[in-house]
Amino acid sequence: MFAAMLAPVATVPPSSPRLKGPLGSQITSATLTYTISNGGDTGCAFDVAADWDASTTFNTVGPTPGVQSEDLVSLVTFASGNIATHSITVTESLVRWVDDPAGNKGWIVLPTGTDGVEFRSSEYATDPSLRPKLTVVINEGKPTPPLLRRPYLQQGTPTTMTIAWRTDIATESRVRFGLDPLDLSQESTDASVATDHVIRLTSLTPSTQYYYDVGTATQPLAGGDADHYFVTSPAIGSPTAFSAWVVGDSGNGGTAQAMVRDAMLAVTGATPPDIFVHVGDMAYTVGSDSQFTDYFFAPYADILNHTVCWPSMGNHEGASSDSGTQSGPYYESYVLPTAAEAGGLASGTEAYSSFDFANAHFVCLDSHDTDRSPGSGMLTWLAEDLQATDQEWLIAFWHHPPYTKGTHDSDSVGDSGRRMRDMRENILPILEAAGADLVLGGHSHIYERSFLVDGGYDTPTTSAGRILDGGAGAPGSESADVKPLGLEANRGAVYVVAGHGGAGVGVGGTGDHPLMFFSEIVNGSCLLSVDANVLTLQDVQLTGFVSDGVQIIKQDPPIPTASQWGLVILTMAHVIAGTIHFAYREPRGADRTPRH
Repeated sequence: MFAAMLAPVATVPPSSPRLKGPLGSQITSATLTYTISNGGDTGCAFDVAADWDASTTFNTVGPTPGVQSEDLVSLVTFASGNIATHSITVTESLVRWVDDPAGNKGWIVLPTGTDGVEFRSSEYATDPSLRPKLTVVINEGKPTPPLLRRPYLQQGTPTTMTIAWRTDIATESRVRFGLDPLDLSQESTDASVATDHVIRLTSLTPSTQYYYDVGTATQPLAGGDADHYFVTSPAIGSPTAFSAWVVGDSGNGGTAQAMVRDAMLAVTGATPPDIFVHVGDMAYTVGSDSQFTDYFFAPYADILNHTVCWPSMGNHEGASSDSGTQSGPYYESYVLPTAAEAGGLASGTEAYSSFDFANAHFVCLDSHDTDRSPGSGMLTWLAEDLQATDQEWLIAFWHHPPYTKGTHDSDSVGDSGRRMRDMRENILPILEAAGADLVLGGHSHIYERSFLVDGGYDTPTTSAGRILDGGAGAPGSESADVKPLGLEANRGAVYVVAGHGGAGVGVGGTGDHPLMFFSEIVNGSCLLSVDANVLTLQDVQLTGFVSDGVQIIKQDPPIPTASQWGLVILTMAHVIAGTIHFAYREPRGADRTPRH
């Protein structure tokens, strides 16, 4: 019996790096083309069941001479035996081999009669175009929707997670998820067609890592690997340790922004932050849709796919978005709480809200485009929200800082439309009365970190009687700030300006605010960690150097630090605009006029 055998075709599953098509490509057709040089009877093309070697096989396939029935899988199609170039459809074989690569043993063509044929082989040199050829078409007719924004996480809680992404073609939405990237056995779908996709997963387990992919109803577009995952937050009130990356004024797409990002990744290594807090100005210069895509979603794509971002509106985003109507690119880019979905009290607006993570209560305010006056909706909600929380830590963030002497001056009434002064005079009394521990801002392109302070509402702001602990607050030292357990009114807060995330840094005034212990004109970001009763914040320069740190320890009763006992000790020296500034630890309430 004469048999003409074609070499096995290399087929691979979608997860293989050898696949040339997009992730999740589907085979829509496969055609085998062959040329007969010496005609004969019509042939039957079969999938082969036995292993064989093209260099040794001729009339025998498998262990028994000839071709036996056990050497064949199934009939694929009939093949013409006339002298000519012919094509047969082998789609089913390819589809099957994608799912079972080990089953790929090629095809064999057996004549239906006694007259065999001769094929041009894969070694035919006279005219290579006559060699056997396999043509495979994937996703024909329905193109893969390109991702304009890769998947990013929003509004994470102990039992829910929101995943968003954007395609340039309107499609339905699907998220598959599970505890193993190779076993995404659960899914959530939305049959409505859109380009901005949002899927909220529910009934999750706290403090659990899940893997996921996103795509259309039938086609994954991204994920299904070790890089696309999320970890649900700990149970509310749990003392579980967690960390946050704090960034401000970053979004210009420049080299400094990338270096700041990479420095954080290098410092954190295998333990990336649990949440990403952005204090505004993430999309220069006017917060347009394309600037959000290019300057926020693209540079941070490999972080956003596994870390929930909690943003606040900056003045640059406010140029194209409106808080009153919750419209514009800022509000279209994020999925933020309105009905206490992540803890706290319902605000009824995405402009300001709160969320709980472990034993910390976070408050995000809109310092740019929402009424900041006493008795306004935001301030009324803030007081009620803070009254309702029983968390161990209270952390607030917004864009315009209450204290700064960087590229903006918080003492200047005309600077930034009075926003910094409004936040200082109207918001801080509410926060400090509720026991605030840490307040984060941006706007001023500098890094500044205060002493432990309370009551600094005056303009211009002075230090007399405002500094509760004049120590360095350095982590792991006797100068760490100490407060009572829980949220006790007016026991001091640390104020941080993190407006150095990528935009050009500089100083507009003296660069030395009287309430600030440390100031630095270097691009960078902050790493915040909370571990039960200890809060630590560090400044990480774009080089990876950790230039500053502060720590608050809560204990009952609080043990006074060396500075609270009245010791006067040189704790740090730093340089601003060519001038050396010395910081001292002094008795509580002493004058903290900077020493030069």
